Amino acid sequence: MSDSYADVEARIQAALASILSDKTSNIVALMREYMVPASRLQARYKEWKNRSNCEENDCTLSDDQELTLCQIIEHEEDDETSLWHW
Repeated sequence: MSDSYADVEARIQAALASILSDKTSNIVALMREYMVPASRLQARYKEWKNRSNCEENDCTLSDDQELTLCQIIEHEEDDETSLWHW
């Protein structure tokens, strides 16, 4: 059975709490000791937000924004230009 997101986050916080500020941390060793994903541990160490406090990124477009985006896409398709620069 896989661990829940909250369980892994708790172990990540414990791993971060074990890091001494005057020493260079070994993320891989902590990952193994606390059984957490190295990428998530490193992200928290760099003080990136976790999924539970990123709610401002989880939003939808307003009707006006969606209409504007659709118009831009249609314009690009009519001109046969690429949207790669977006």
